[in-house]
Amino acid sequence: MFKNLFDITGLLIQLSVIKSIGLVFLILFSLDFILMIVGELQNISDYQSVEALVISLTFSLPKRIYDVIPLACLIGAIVCYARLQESGELIAIRVLGKSFKQVFSSMLLPIFILLTIMLGMGEFVIPNSNMMSEVYKTNNNQSQKAQWLSRKNELIYLGDISSEKINNLRIYEFNVDGDISSVYEKDEFDLTLDRKEASFEDKTSNNEIQKVWEAPSKIELSKYIKLSRQSPSILFQNFKYSDSTREKNLFLWQFLKKIIQPISVSIFVLLALIFCQAFLRDYSITYKVLTGVVLTIFFNFVEKIAGNISIVFGFSPLIITFIFLLCLLSLIFLFSKRL
Repeated sequence: MFKNLFDITGLLIQLSVIKSIGLVFLILFSLDFILMIVGELQNISDYQSVEALVISLTFSLPKRIYDVIPLACLIGAIVCYARLQESGELIAIRVLGKSFKQVFSSMLLPIFILLTIMLGMGEFVIPNSNMMSEVYKTNNNQSQKAQWLSRKNELIYLGDISSEKINNLRIYEFNVDGDISSVYEKDEFDLTLDRKEASFEDKTSNNEIQKVWEAPSKIELSKYIKLSRQSPSILFQNFKYSDSTREKNLFLWQFLKKIIQPISVSIFVLLALIFCQAFLRDYSITYKVLTGVVLTIFFNFVEKIAGNISIVFGFSPLIITFIFLLCLLSLIFLFSKRL
């Protein structure tokens, strides 16, 4: 099987898939980019300057690419299959002894590799780029949504959090009677320091003091950072250390969505290809592409419903994921009988 993936015919199929995905990606990404610019121009007051707008849009590009690639893979694979069929190349490939299983395997290989690269981007690139995009988007005149953290004898106000610093930090310390004994403020607290010693403004005495403060760990803070900023590894750590069942399910579901995306999207692409060959082989490329779009919308809808069921009703996301993948594989098995 692996030998058939890398023979001349297999490589030509893979090259054709890559070209189709690239073309579809350029079209989808261009449309998404234009809509993004229009939307941000409507909210241009959120930015401090035009330069901040340009930088924020630039940092948001990795996330846009990450979001568009799965849809481009699905539609690109269907376009490639339809082109091979309409040009007669698929018949020639079959005459050379290639089965549909081998053809579809050759088409799925570059898709799986591309999605795996996207998984790496989701771990190492996108969380930081999202954070930088939001940093440049924030206007100094905008009020931050209050976030509070209760810990030991402290109540902590977190104005804005990143992996490197906390902005607009306020610490309320309580005595044994439950009364506020001290209030400390700092505009920017650096989380990268080995010793968490910094100059705070003591609001009770209006003096600057040097204070050693045990800052919350990154795992503790990451619960207050948007899920889109978090990498799969941080999501898994949050799952491990969360006390609430609802929080555990939320973090685990987001982790599973990201970590199994190469497998789930590849399976779904295979299902779409088999469906087109089994039921739409005599239809035009337009019908096949529309079918791919409809299946993608259905796929995303089911994914969101499954995630909400897991979080709201307390089912394990592992069970939901297993059932979801099992249904896809069952459909592949049933449709493949018509090939």
